[in-house]
Order: sequence, then structure tokens, then C-alpha cells
Amino acid sequence: MSLSKIDVLVKEVKQTRKMDISRWKEFKLTDIFPDYEHGQRLTKADRILGDLPLVTAGQFNNGIAQYVKQNQKNIIFEDCVTIDMFGNCFYQEGKFICDDNVYPIKNIKNKFVGLFLASIFSKSINFDFKKQFRLKHLINVKIKLPVNKKSEPDWEYMEDYIKKLSNRIENAIR
Repeated sequence: MSLSKIDVLVKEVKQTRKMDISRWKEFKLTDIFPDYEHGQRLTKADRILGDLPLVTAGQFNNGIAQYVKQNQKNIIFEDCVTIDMFGNCFYQEGKFICDDNVYPIKNIKNKFVGLFLASIFSKSINFDFKKQFRLKHLINVKIKLPVNKKSEPDWEYMEDYIKKLSNRIENAIR
């Protein structure tokens, strides 16, 4: 990628910081997404290599530690935003399992809304190694979201925003 394309890409990313959130509304995360749980413990000794992403606590590679086979204990999740014990938030596309330090937020409309929400969650959830995020914290998380005329979360806006951003970035790097 040439330097001029990188400059254009940086400019596009900076544009996203200028989003007007003055009319956004605060919601309790569990009021919007009441369907959540945490994964199951899966020690390294119990892991068998396979093709299912194993999401654990980590800030790289969407939190995917390795690919494993499902065992009797593990629940398969699909198309969720995950929050780990350090507050790292990612959209997980497709099927995956996760360990007990990860909290999948279910019933996300689609990948574009999921990407938008993962970014919002990341800004709203501030935990680290010393103060770890747990289920008891999840019920108190508040997030600001764009709203429609009914003062409900504007899923269409979120989806369109990420689609437009994605298109601008793709065009910038061509």
C-alpha cells in the first residue's frame, strides 16, 4: 500500500471521530440484550485441535486463542459481540465457543450492527488485569446509542454507518 493510500485511510478513520452523539440515548446493556451468559471453562489439557474458534480473554485476533473441537460441556455461540474479563469487545462472526472469562451478547441483528456495538461497548467498558469484568458488572453497563424517532436503538443507522465506513475505507485503499 502506498503512502498516499495510507494517508487517505488515516483521514477516513479520523472522520469517524467527528460523529455527533449529542442526540444519542443511554441504555442499560442488559435491557437491550437480555440474552447473555458466559462460556465454559476449557483448560489447555482439555482442548482438542479442530475447526471451531475458541474465544478467550485477549486483545488480539478477536480474542481467538486457537481452533478446537467442541466437547460435551461447551456451548456453541453464533454471531455475537463478546466481552472478555479485561473489557476487550469483539464481534464474532459465525460459530464459536468461549471460555468462562468471556461473555457473549446474543441476538445481534447482523455483522454491521455487531461491529458498531463492539466499538461502543469498548468505549463503555473499562476493565483491566487489576479490575476484571465479571457477570456482576454486566448488569450495570450503560451504553449510549443512536436512537430513532421512537427513542429506541436505531439499528438501521448503525448498520448503514458501518457499511458506509467500510465502503469508504475499501475505496481509499484501492
